[in-house]
Amino acid sequence: MGVTGGPVVYVGRHRPEWLESLDAAVLTDWDVLPRSLSRAVDSASELILFDPASFPYEQLDETGRDLPLTVVLPDALSGEDSRLLFGQPVLESLTVFDRVAGTAEQFDRFAADRFGWHQWIDTDRRSAPDVVGDAIAGARENRLLFEQLVVHGDTDLVWPVPTTSAKARHRVLRRHVSSGIARARRTRPETSDYVGILVGGGFARWVPEMLAHCNRVVAVEPNRAMWIRGSSSFPQVDFRQLGPQMRLAVERERFELVVVDIGLNGRSPDQRREVLEGAYSALRPGGSLMVIEKLVSPTAEYGARDLERDVAAAAHHALVLDDARAVQLPGETHHTHVVLQASKLGTPERL
Repeated sequence: MGVTGGPVVYVGRHRPEWLESLDAAVLTDWDVLPRSLSRAVDSASELILFDPASFPYEQLDETGRDLPLTVVLPDALSGEDSRLLFGQPVLESLTVFDRVAGTAEQFDRFAADRFGWHQWIDTDRRSAPDVVGDAIAGARENRLLFEQLVVHGDTDLVWPVPTTSAKARHRVLRRHVSSGIARARRTRPETSDYVGILVGGGFARWVPEMLAHCNRVVAVEPNRAMWIRGSSSFPQVDFRQLGPQMRLAVERERFELVVVDIGLNGRSPDQRREVLEGAYSALRPGGSLMVIEKLVSPTAEYGARDLERDVAAAAHHALVLDDARAVQLPGETHHTHVVLQASKLGTPERL
């Protein structure tokens, strides 16, 4: 699945006339039989579903499920249509990398309270031809850019060349983050009020993993737009804005789990120190600190060893390193992320 692929449009038993004029691969219900489905979407960059109720999503392999999805709501979404649509695995599986397209009236009838993530999914209220046309244009631009980089030998200008979707990369990184959070929780079985804080994370990508193991979650985000969006999408999470000085606004609060994903390599040394010292101070004795960091390139000035050094210095070497792993994501030729986990020295408090 490379950047040279384009969107694949699944129309089921329908084929809109306007689709004939667009340069897009089209699948009908005859093209998605179990033996042919994976082959049909193998080189796609995106999957657009015009008939989501009939699409056999559960038959997609892991690579197919990594495709960004656009679900186009039916023109006439009756009560019966809603019941059929909401029972489909494809809607249960939508992530922040997917989107739903439809009219304002359709969204009003989309039973927004059915899914806890409904405001977090990207919504597109334009017409179906515009949605598909933009997807095709975007794929064409990506293909031209990739070809130019290869021809001129400038592939290092984009490191690494994104040959897989962000959804696929998130799936792999999520596996490491989820297992680390679960492992941290298992070390504190006696804690009845397990509280965690997420520092950064962009679109709150690790909030669901933390909610699965924490009784309460606080999220601190420097981007105001993300902070507002997160607070409306996860009302059960206490969202706060992180100021430009990177100082955690937690006062005397203490947490069993602190997850930092804020792009430390793009911060000044003072900002890195402020974030890490604040994260350490916010930990209860025996608590777990997880730092997720993207390495800009294999030769970047700030690397995994620098991160370990800064974490140890911020904690005055009062942390025990539990795990540190380099992660190579799909489509990348180097280890581009590091997930570091450490425990704060001291006797855990019984809560």
